[in-house]
Amino acid sequence: MGYAVVEVAIPVPGRCVFSYRLPEALRDRAVPGSRVLVPFRRSRTVGFVVSAPETELLPTAALENVIEMPDESPVLSGELLELTRWAASYYLCSWGEMLRSAVPGGSALRRRVRVKRTPAGLAEAESLLPGADDARSRLLKRLAKAPPAGLERASLVARAGRGGSGVLARLVASGLAELAPEDPQAVTLLGTGKARALASSDLSLGDSTAPGDGNDTNRSTPPDLTGEQGAAVEAILAALDEPIPAPFLLHGVTGSGKTEVYLAAIAEVLRRGRSAIYLVPEIGLTPMLHERIRERFGDRVAALHSGLTPAERRREWGRIQRAEATVVLGPRSAVFAPVAHLGVIVVDEEQDPAYKQQDTPRYHGRDVALVRARMAGAVAILGTATPSLESWRNARTGKYRHLRLTRRVAGRALPSIELVDMREEFRRTGEPAVLSERLLAALSARRERGEQAVILINRRGWAPFLLCRSCGRTVECRHCAVSMALHATDDSLRCHWCGQRRRRPVLCPGCRSEHLQPMGAGTQQVERDLRHHLPNARIARMDSDTVRGRSAHRRILESFDRQELDVLVGTQMVAKGHDFPNVTLVGVLLTDAVLGMPDFRAAERTYQLLTQVAGRSGRGDLPGEVIVQTCRSDHYAVSTAARGDEDAFYDREMAARRALRFPPFQVMAQIIARGSRAEKAEESARRAAKALVRLGGGRVQVLGPAPAPIARLKGRFRYQVIARAVARRRLGAALQGLMAEAESEGFGRDLVIDVDPVALL
Repeated sequence: MGYAVVEVAIPVPGRCVFSYRLPEALRDRAVPGSRVLVPFRRSRTVGFVVSAPETELLPTAALENVIEMPDESPVLSGELLELTRWAASYYLCSWGEMLRSAVPGGSALRRRVRVKRTPAGLAEAESLLPGADDARSRLLKRLAKAPPAGLERASLVARAGRGGSGVLARLVASGLAELAPEDPQAVTLLGTGKARALASSDLSLGDSTAPGDGNDTNRSTPPDLTGEQGAAVEAILAALDEPIPAPFLLHGVTGSGKTEVYLAAIAEVLRRGRSAIYLVPEIGLTPMLHERIRERFGDRVAALHSGLTPAERRREWGRIQRAEATVVLGPRSAVFAPVAHLGVIVVDEEQDPAYKQQDTPRYHGRDVALVRARMAGAVAILGTATPSLESWRNARTGKYRHLRLTRRVAGRALPSIELVDMREEFRRTGEPAVLSERLLAALSARRERGEQAVILINRRGWAPFLLCRSCGRTVECRHCAVSMALHATDDSLRCHWCGQRRRRPVLCPGCRSEHLQPMGAGTQQVERDLRHHLPNARIARMDSDTVRGRSAHRRILESFDRQELDVLVGTQMVAKGHDFPNVTLVGVLLTDAVLGMPDFRAAERTYQLLTQVAGRSGRGDLPGEVIVQTCRSDHYAVSTAARGDEDAFYDREMAARRALRFPPFQVMAQIIARGSRAEKAEESARRAAKALVRLGGGRVQVLGPAPAPIARLKGRFRYQVIARAVARRRLGAALQGLMAEAESEGFGRDLVIDVDPVALL
């Protein structure tokens, strides 16, 4: 007698596909894309079925059984299985790790609470739990209102408050409640009582994500397109009829109306019965854009992003799977949304480094989107005002079709850009001022006219570091080889890499001197100085310290949009994607910080950041102005951005990249060897470099090993090796060989391989 055997991908590094015996009761349900609970390494974990069950005629006593299946239907389609398999191979991670990243909740098997029905019902539970404890009352109240499937345990306990877990434990021990695997596609709350749909009041985003709120009958009317917009839309719609359309680079100046081109393409895709994915680089761009898209397409829009609770993400995932939502908006992970019949995938701000995930699996959302579009026969639109050098070259060589929007809508002029040399400012005033006199005067004038301003400084906190005036040392993180930033709100030092926090020291840790001086400036100091110089101005700060709450982005941006604020100070999260018609001034501080980064993309990042933030000014009927404070006004990234000469910048930067054999002229991977001791990390890096030289056969250039720019991070020493090649296939084969060799020789866990890195830090 044979047994049914199924292959299961487990989210672990290295080899991740294992065979399991399938009980007869599960055979019909265990199709590719299903999740299964299986025994693995002395515990239980959730994996993904990646092959159809096959009958094994030989005895399979050595195989362990699948324990259970938490879902009624597969969570992934065959198309997404193929996409994740490609991504795992390309980015050199395990298939299981990529699958876990693609699915909301991934391999986490959450538990839900179900209350057994008894004749006495809730009264029995109340008698078991006497008293008037707040946690008891809250927990029983929620259970009384919940539907039969049950409530998520973590949510139930959290809302009950302190003591809630103990109350629940007594219910379970008494047999009145049970814990069961949670269905990730459930769209109702779980518990006893009458079943009810998940109400909008239970969602932190309110009716902006709730289904059935009537938006389908109140859609906005699309505006008339400009000639350039219309030509771009025509080209995109014509490509919808092609079997495998070439990607488009929609290259438009800031304020040229790229979003309307996207929405027009999506409207046609929906009319044809197909679906769309709309990617943005950061969650901060999602809420207001979500509302704009919902005004156009109503309840067919779903959002997938980290600002949602796990239950909300699973709810949206279920709506997409059931084709209740056919337009998906979100950051990079939304590229794996389970839409069917994909017609178009938009990657807005395609140049943004946020599309690259910085931990395993280190995939690039833009590049995965291109592959998914090709697999589905869909149109891919990469939109930007400042193309990445890779996309610029692909457009120049004909790999991408290049669409240009050269003018702002309604004939609005691009803002004027003025450079303020802070070296001259210091010579004139003798003070290391954060805000120049020119910028302060311009801010005061805007305040008097009732106009708004945005100030960009790409450093949060009060000051980037503390410097000892006696010995010259800075106060570094104990776990990372970086200086700790001073934060004035609680007078603490924080590491922006590992999150370590400590009290501000009174004495230098090195020489015990009292002369510790804050150096440089961050968003907190700029906010303080603005309040000093503009005492009547309404000022807000937007950085990762002020937007920790789930709706913080939205609250600040909506307040600014309602003109309840005069000045918005922020990091690069204020630099792109926002459209505020009353903003007529943008100030840019400390542009030189990006140029000083030890990375080959520093000039590209500087040019893009300056151009993007400048585009926030003058988007309404009033003319815009940009003031850039810099100590390097002669650097080509700064000067070309100031005069709007993109051809000069790209020609100069392309020539430098070609000469140095950096992307986009060669493909690259960064290999980081990590260890608790520097000697161990260096040895692993040396072994990796030798293996790559041998495996590359003379066609892969290997640089290093050398200490990484950040030589210690989160307590581990880091050495880096850079591998480059003209042929992507040759580099990929060498890296695959390195992975296999490192795993077999026992140093694979010491290595991190980043294919197509966006930064070398």
